[in-house]
Amino acid sequence: MTTQVNALLTSGQTQQAIAQLSHKLENNQATEAECLLLGQLQFEEQLVPESITAFEAFLLHQPDNTDALLALAQSQLLAGFSATETFATITRLNPALRNAWHGYALAVASQGSVVEAHQFLESKLQTHGDWVEGHKLLATLKYTQGDDATFLNSFQQAINQQPQHAQLHQHYFNLLVQNKDWDNAQQLIENMRKQSALTRFAKIASIILAIESGQTGQLNPLLQQAQHIDDTALDLALVRYFIKQQQFQTAETIAMRRVAKSSALVFIPYLSLIWRLTDSPYFAWLEHNDELVKSMPVHLSESELIELKTCLNKLHSSRSPFIEQSVRGGTQTDQHLFLRHEPILRTLRDKLKQTVSRYVAQLPEHDEKTHPLLGKPRAAAIDGNIKFSGSWSVRLQRQGYNVSHTHPKGWISSALHLQLPEMSNPGTPDAGFIQFGTPPPELNLNLSPTLKIKPVVGNVVLFPSTIWHSTVPFEQGERLVVAFDVQSPAR
Repeated sequence: MTTQVNALLTSGQTQQAIAQLSHKLENNQATEAECLLLGQLQFEEQLVPESITAFEAFLLHQPDNTDALLALAQSQLLAGFSATETFATITRLNPALRNAWHGYALAVASQGSVVEAHQFLESKLQTHGDWVEGHKLLATLKYTQGDDATFLNSFQQAINQQPQHAQLHQHYFNLLVQNKDWDNAQQLIENMRKQSALTRFAKIASIILAIESGQTGQLNPLLQQAQHIDDTALDLALVRYFIKQQQFQTAETIAMRRVAKSSALVFIPYLSLIWRLTDSPYFAWLEHNDELVKSMPVHLSESELIELKTCLNKLHSSRSPFIEQSVRGGTQTDQHLFLRHEPILRTLRDKLKQTVSRYVAQLPEHDEKTHPLLGKPRAAAIDGNIKFSGSWSVRLQRQGYNVSHTHPKGWISSALHLQLPEMSNPGTPDAGFIQFGTPPPELNLNLSPTLKIKPVVGNVVLFPSTIWHSTVPFEQGERLVVAFDVQSPAR
């Protein structure tokens, strides 16, 4: 690596370093190390299709380097190219590399061979039952293809063989709760209680199950058993429970002890409900929606809209939404859209960066460092230095909607409307609207939306990721959107 490139990276000028290394590669002047570094930098900067060329250039010199091959395969997969051959090469060189197994299954499924992906994962799990990520991927692939009956079978088989494996039990339990399979969740807890290594999680799981299933008759003794356990999932369940019981002070105390930790963005939305229900001035401080929620044009041409819709409809290959997602009556794409190679998606990404920059530039001034949106530095975002923590498309059919949810991995969230349902029924004037402030229905809170926005084709609605939001069901037509989360800037 040249002294100049090193100096650029040291001073934080990553884009300039990428430009210099790219120029050297284009002129066949880049060393092996520079090719690899360029690919890594491009990948980190979400220039995934570009990173493929750099990784391939490095592999011309070291064709059996499994780390570089894995980087290439991941870039191919995320960019929307076929990656099966590259992942297969890796598994031949290193048959025990589980990341390659995972990638190969995803690559095969992305090419439309979902049954083959199932078979591959099942064959690996027969001899590697402790491979948690493999079980999770198999369950996801089965569920999104409409199998809501047997999608968790591999977890149960693995647990029968490895009754003390903590991660298997934890992930299996979480999926059972998400699927509202209370009976099997209770049976799993009973089995965990018999294993000394799992007694701590059994206590946590018992409380979570009681709260989420509504069977809280024996909750107090369970709470006594777990009063000294420090666990994020447990605290979240307790916050939800005490909100339902209208014990708001207790719920606030539990949530507040988490806001200074990495899990803060999970708990802030619940604090917003508590503050709203208790008429706290902190609610207005957190969610002055008229200033923080904006519908803005993205300036897509008619031809770009048509091309974009055509592209997205091809990517909606699943039959059902992911079990943990908010979609009801529709589907959601799986991979990070803005990392793909299609020109229209890259055009969209660039135009959305410009729109987000305009949104951030007009946000109100705020010097409160604890505010999840306004307390973050803005200069980089205003200058267009924006990264996305996720991007996807949602396609809703008749009676489709999104349940109330938030985005704890984001800073700013969104909904870009590309196609809208018919809204001619006078009995449902808000059909298809996006609404803010309505809590999850299971909390049993009688709170109306704080804001409703009528969607406009070609406009993106931008809002803080911590605000509860949902959509109103519609009678006829289709609702097609692109959604994304903007990565929180570093201080």
